[in-house]
Amino acid sequence: MKIWIPHLAAVLVITGFLALMSWQLERADYKAEILAEWNSEQVNSLTDIDNDPDLPQHIRATGRFDDTRQVLLDNQVRDFQTGVHVFTPFVTEDEGIVLVNRGWAAWPARDQALPDPKLDNLMLSIQTQIQGVLNQPPGVGLRLGQAEPLQADLWPNRMTYFDLEPLQAVFGPGLAPFIIQLSPDHPAHLTGDDWTIVTFGPERHIGYAITWGAMALVVFIIWLVLSLRHTRKSKARFDKT
Repeated sequence: MKIWIPHLAAVLVITGFLALMSWQLERADYKAEILAEWNSEQVNSLTDIDNDPDLPQHIRATGRFDDTRQVLLDNQVRDFQTGVHVFTPFVTEDEGIVLVNRGWAAWPARDQALPDPKLDNLMLSIQTQIQGVLNQPPGVGLRLGQAEPLQADLWPNRMTYFDLEPLQAVFGPGLAPFIIQLSPDHPAHLTGDDWTIVTFGPERHIGYAITWGAMALVVFIIWLVLSLRHTRKSKARFDKT
């Protein structure tokens, strides 16, 4: 039985490396599809979007901003400075609400008041059309401690994690499960920085896949060489007897 343990270990390691290679190739295909859709530059209307849209995509929406209830996502860094991302509610034509990420605002010290960048009064008083990127809310990632609860009577509210459930408890069930990343060209955008659609492109995933495939090949070659050497030694001992 012991003689099969190294072979079984080699098969398991090779299979694991090949599975990781396949996973990275799938991620590369997924990123390529996202970038292909993005580069098509087709702009869809928010009124034509259902509750489970393909994301990300270019979007336009008509409605009005409400800068009296802004949400600030903490721990956002820009040019080595700490700050927040400012999410302003946008009330759509059908009275739904979607949070619009207007970009980064500085908050250098915790003993300072929270930033609360206001909009031009004209944008607040009339319906306006915006364009941007319809996207998933920011990922929560690793949680370190509990998030502070939102306060419906004290604005702006700071969030450590972007959790949809407490947001819908404050804004109501009409809050959309996605966000709009406001076009950098819009005057309500705070910095004019372009949005990153994917953290890194399919090329890096392909590079990872090649690495995992090469490791699988190396393990296979080592296993093959050792197996042949063991077979020759066994044959030599058998011939002597």
